[in-house]
Amino acid sequence: MTATDTVTARGVRMRVRPWRGRSDTAELSSVPAGAMVPPGLVALAVERARTRGYATVVTPALPVGEWRAYIDAGFSVREELHLLAHDLLDLPDRRAPERRVRTRRVHGRARARVLAIDRTAFDPFWRLDADALEDAVRATPST
Repeated sequence: MTATDTVTARGVRMRVRPWRGRSDTAELSSVPAGAMVPPGLVALAVERARTRGYATVVTPALPVGEWRAYIDAGFSVREELHLLAHDLLDLPDRRAPERRVRTRRVHGRARARVLAIDRTAFDPFWRLDADALEDAVRATPST
């Protein structure tokens, strides 16, 4: 299953699509991301996923303030994420030659290498597929 469906209520859309390319697990996400999901919209999206043949549904990471509609629809917390911080007081000298690092967006054939690294680094549930990598590339600002 590769198609993305949407359900809408009160101006908020929920996207229903395969999670990391899996045919048994759907991802439900609000559009725009972070939108307050109206009561009942999550239940409609869950029903859409069920009728499309998915056995399980998950969400992207959500702030606690956005949980209510999902909890009310029967979701439970699967993972808790940790937010890391740095006080920026003890930084290396970025001008030192050994500290210079160039970054760029991943393009073309390099994407296959990125996905191969991802497969070795993460458990199957968290692995990216090509669509998830594309979403990540689009969501990351280019600097």
